[in-house]
Amino acid sequence: MPRQSSITSAGATVGDLVVVDASVLADALCGAGATADAARRAIRGRRWAAPEHLKVETFSVIRGRTLGGKLSSRSR
Repeated sequence: MPRQSSITSAGATVGDLVVVDASVLADALCGAGATADAARRAIRGRRWAAPEHLKVETFSVIRGRTLGGKLSSRSR
């Protein structure tokens, strides 16, 4: 019998496998508030499937938010 799949804020999931998106990972690492908490819950305790360049994309998101003044030293 095939596993049930669902969609979360992190992407598609199958069982404990989640496809991680760079913006969700950036929220989980540096965000504050409800969106960041939801991102952390979506990826916590699961196996991640992600492209090899996930780190580069995530740091690009964080850099963009920093340069755009959307990320402050008060963020987690």
